[in-house]
Amino acid sequence: MSFLQVIKPSAFLKINFGTKFQLDNEVLFGERVKLIDENRGYYFCETLLDKYRGWISKKDLSLNVQETTHRILKLRTHIYKNPDEKSCVFLYLPLGSKITVLEHNVRWAKIFFEHKNRKTLGYVPFKHIVKINHKVNDWVKVAEQFLNVPYKWGGRDSMGIDCSALIQLSLETFGINFPRDTALQILENYEKITLNNVKRGSIVFWEGHVGVMTDKKNLGHNSKKDFLKNPVEHIDITSFDSRKIISSMKKMSFVSRETGKAAEIYNEMLRDKDCTIFLTLAGSTSAAGCMNIYRDMIKYNMVDAIVATGASIIDMDFFEALGFKHYQGTQFQDDSELRKNYIDRIHDTYIDENELQFCDKKICEIADNLTPKSFTSREFIQEIGKYLKDNAKKKNSLIETAYDNNVPIFCPAFTDSSAGFGLVMHQEKNPKAHITIDAIREFRELTEIKIQSKESGLFMIGGGVPKNFIQDTVICAELLGKEVGMHKYAIQITVADPRDGACSSSTLKEASSWGKVDTMKEQMVFAEATSVLPLIASDAYHNGEWKKRERKNFSKLFE
Repeated sequence: MSFLQVIKPSAFLKINFGTKFQLDNEVLFGERVKLIDENRGYYFCETLLDKYRGWISKKDLSLNVQETTHRILKLRTHIYKNPDEKSCVFLYLPLGSKITVLEHNVRWAKIFFEHKNRKTLGYVPFKHIVKINHKVNDWVKVAEQFLNVPYKWGGRDSMGIDCSALIQLSLETFGINFPRDTALQILENYEKITLNNVKRGSIVFWEGHVGVMTDKKNLGHNSKKDFLKNPVEHIDITSFDSRKIISSMKKMSFVSRETGKAAEIYNEMLRDKDCTIFLTLAGSTSAAGCMNIYRDMIKYNMVDAIVATGASIIDMDFFEALGFKHYQGTQFQDDSELRKNYIDRIHDTYIDENELQFCDKKICEIADNLTPKSFTSREFIQEIGKYLKDNAKKKNSLIETAYDNNVPIFCPAFTDSSAGFGLVMHQEKNPKAHITIDAIREFRELTEIKIQSKESGLFMIGGGVPKNFIQDTVICAELLGKEVGMHKYAIQITVADPRDGACSSSTLKEASSWGKVDTMKEQMVFAEATSVLPLIASDAYHNGEWKKRERKNFSKLFE
């Protein structure tokens, strides 16, 4: 029987073979595993602690198994090259790590370990360790060290931990070998209690979770799943007919009349066979429940090209295409608590940061597989569409639908999103041969669509860079010596105050002074987009003018 030993702070264990599957568990430094099988750089192992089986990368394990003498009892410590805090650090060691101590004094423990395929000596602060068989008096105090540690599914160390690992690791310091998963923990033979007699150290279970009482009233546990339990549901404009509401709103005042007028102009755009319709997206309406509206505007030939923020396309649409979700939350939540759980907040919407970082890495992976050269954001997003055709967990995303229907997507500030993080990682990995994003050629491509269009109309959500980028195509075309008209139709839905001249809030009439937008058929709607956009889009869908339009297939323009 062969045994191996973990030589990294924590080794990822995955039940399913391969690197693309989720993390299921972590095995800590110095822990031993039993070798069962191997395949393409991975060992299939069984942990000695809790008989947990899965695949671990070979580079995280050593065949040179050392007898461990001590364990780390501090949340996190380091292995130093010399017995001096100012010396260089080899590795960090999380709580629960097992080490081989050769000798020690009151300040330092000299340890033997394997680092970068070499047998090495190092030093660990002696106050951070205890003997391997040492039992603490208060295991809850150990658990309390993890109070500010973010939640991580499958995590077992100070960089991220889940609720069942919190209980398992803490109880191990008390001399109790506890199962790894909540489903098995609840089957253990222990004294049952009621809510009336809970005390410090009482283990509490509820659906999918486990925690420990720090006293009679306070439960210590990781609550990430509690925050991320109500997914945002995207509205379906085909499931309801808003025409009667829009018709009535036209006869009202304030925002209602603005909304009715905007719907009227949008229907006119759709009737105009010569009109190219540009959709611009800024803000977080995609994450807030409007994703399917934008997708259906492509699907039903109600838009010909899209200009958007990178966040709308990558952090929201591509993110959900990978199988992740946005969640309903509250703007009143303590943000420091969200940070502890690695949750990002957009007003009252929550996002799992771990999942978002997976999105970053997937962008890097896609870039790694492309020929090193310059791409426009349109070209790169098209490559993402190709990837999603075969790999999407959620089918029929906006990107995939645009790819299927030859609708180009431009993101002039592409790197201000997960795309930016992913491409930075890609260039760091490939310093001599990597892809780049050519924003100038991108502007030229978008301008070419304007040049090729007899008429054009804008349907703008928010403002910012997408709004300015599409409006500037008129000026750019003129500077290239092309005769083009101003954008004939324009709708903008925004809550920004126009008084300060900010780019998101400048009115369409103001844009006319720059020669960008015709004032004959324009409408500002000063409203939060998720409240009026579904009405305008549903009205247009059920009016059916899109059925008479021919697809413009602008993506083919650049083949």
